[in-house]
Formats: sequence, structure tokens, C-alpha cells
Amino acid sequence: MKPVQCSLIGLAIATINSPHMALLEQQGHDISDYQKLMRKQRSFLTGELKSEANLMRFFVAFSEWQQQQAFEDTLNDQIAELCCSALYASVEMLQDPECDDTELLFSYIGQIHDTMDEMGSDTQPLREYTKALRAELMTQLESVSQRPAGHAIFKWLDTLDTSLFGLAE
Repeated sequence: MKPVQCSLIGLAIATINSPHMALLEQQGHDISDYQKLMRKQRSFLTGELKSEANLMRFFVAFSEWQQQQAFEDTLNDQIAELCCSALYASVEMLQDPECDDTELLFSYIGQIHDTMDEMGSDTQPLREYTKALRAELMTQLESVSQRPAGHAIFKWLDTLDTSLFGLAE
């Protein structure tokens, strides 16, 4: 896969699961550095933001914020950690053509589903939803080979209102 496609997968995972970050914010966490980088990375991928240096400034601020987070052992915190990892990887995979953390991110999603199973949830519908979204994401990425990515994939992402773990906006 091309770096921009890998980057879009990371950003898509963070975007789809954004209701969990909103829940984290409702619990009193300041997620402004996360939100700023999400906006900048999206703008950079669409070509609206031209300055890589500007993007990296927000990436550094986000990285410092992420290192300070003491996520708890709750399901939502695990998902928030996934969102942060996906956003971080989105920028990293765009910057380093050798880096492809997409399977690692999808494995992390599976681990969270496994945790939910252990807690007594029936995750089969969520796993099927994840599989369907992943297939559609790959279809969306077929037309993307470089930056700017265009707006079609983002329009599709904006239609999704339920996380891979069942939390709706």
C-alpha cells in the first residue's frame, strides 16, 4: 500500500471511533491537542493544508500530550488509546514510506473486541460491522494514490455515526 493509503486508514480508524474521544472529553479530559491534529491531518491529506512543518508542529504537541495521558483500564480508555495510536500512526505512516501499522491497528481493534467478549458482550455484530467498514474503506482507497486524497473518502467517513465498538455520536 502507498503511504497516503496507510495514513488514511489510520485517520479513518480515529475518525470512526471519535465518539469515544467525545466521551473522554465529557469525562473532563482536555483533548484539544488530539482534535487539532485530527483537523490538521485531514486538511493535509486533502491538500488544504500545504505546510508539512505546520502539520508537524501539531503532531509534536499531540505527541507530548499523548505521552502525558494516564489512560485507565476501562473499555473507553482502551478505545481512546486506539484512537490516539491510529492518529499518531496516520501522520507517521505518511512521513515514513517504510512504516505500515495498519494491520497492527486492526489487530488492536480485534483485541478490544476480545476484551468486550470477555466482559460478556456479543461482539459478533460489531466484528461484522468492522469487516464491512474495512472492505468499504479499501474500496474507497483504490482511487487514492497520492496526496491530495480528494474529498470522497472524507464525505464517506462523515456519514458514519457509530464506532467500531457500537457507540453512536
